[in-house]
Amino acid sequence: MQLTYIITHGFLSAAEWFDDLKNAIFSQVDANVLAVKWGKGMDKYNYLQAVADAQVVGRELGLLAEHVIDGFEADPKKKDGPYDQQKRRKRAKSLHFIGHSLGAHICAYAAKYIWMSLGVKASILSNA
Repeated sequence: MQLTYIITHGFLSAAEWFDDLKNAIFSQVDANVLAVKWGKGMDKYNYLQAVADAQVVGRELGLLAEHVIDGFEADPKKKDGPYDQQKRRKRAKSLHFIGHSLGAHICAYAAKYIWMSLGVKASILSNA
């Protein structure tokens, strides 16, 4: 399975470094790269609210990652029999989260959601 990197920025940090990181990844491996810009959803004057918003963004990112891991099945719960956990683990190993500052927390929330929902671990590379 092709590698997938999901990158997120931190509190008040601009996302202009996304292109540099994306290009660095592409120069090393054939991969998918998703950049999550969540700045418009945070209150730049209230860090505590941004922390709370990060939990919501992390859960939504976890939902997206769940679909990546399960191969974008329409409704995995209705499929005959349980999902093959070995296949899930293999797909989860190809998924890497990279977060800077509060973005690292978002990645952790997403990985926790994946663990709680699917029972598989994703890779987190924080403070990149």
